[in-house]
Amino acid sequence: KYTVDFELSSNDALVYVNNETGTATISFRGTRPTNLMDWRENLDFAFNDAQIKPMNTIYGKRVKQLYDNVVNHYDVDHITGFSKGGFAAIALGDHANIETTTFSPAVSLGHLRTSKNTTHNIWNTTEDVVSVLANPLKLKNNNVNVNTINPLESLESILPHKTHDIQNYIQTDGSRRISHTNRLTQDYVRASKRLVEMEASRFA
Repeated sequence: KYTVDFELSSNDALVYVNNETGTATISFRGTRPTNLMDWRENLDFAFNDAQIKPMNTIYGKRVKQLYDNVVNHYDVDHITGFSKGGFAAIALGDHANIETTTFSPAVSLGHLRTSKNTTHNIWNTTEDVVSVLANPLKLKNNNVNVNTINPLESLESILPHKTHDIQNYIQTDGSRRISHTNRLTQDYVRASKRLVEMEASRFA
C-alpha cells in the first residue's frame, strides 16, 4: 500500500507515499545512541525551545525544510515519529495543522507553549520519562490523545531506556509487566491494609 520515496527522504525521516491516494506520511526516527549530532540537537531543543518555537530550533529548522520539500510533490496527511522524531512530528503537526501519531515522543515546554488544536495521538509506556509532558500537553490541547501501555516483560529493568525502547510498540504479541511504580503502589496498599488489620486486632 505504501512506497518509500527515497529521493525526498532524509537521514531524519522516511517519506511514505500511499499508492491509492497519492498522499504522503512523514515518519521521523528517534535518537541514534552513538550519534553526537542527535544528542547536540536533543540538548538544543530541551533547553532552548522554552524561549523559541520548536520549529526554530536547530532540529526544527531542518524538519521544516524537509516538509517544504515534500509538499512540493505531495499532500501530507499524517506525520509520525518516535522519541526525538516525536518532537519533530508534534512540532511539525502544530505548524502545518496535520494529525500526528507518536511513540514515546520527546514532548517539550515549547510544545506546551505553542500547541493549539491539532490532533496528536501519543503512545507511551507507564515509566517513560521522555514523554513525561504528554499529559500536560493534553491539558493544553483537548485534541491530544494519550495512550499509555505497560512495558514488555522481556525489557524488565529499572533503566529508563528499556521502558523507552521502540520494541514496546513493535512487539504486539509479547507479554507485558506491571510498571515498577504501580507495583510499589500496590505493595504499599497491601502493607497499609495489613497494618490496619493488625491494629484492629489489638482492640478486638
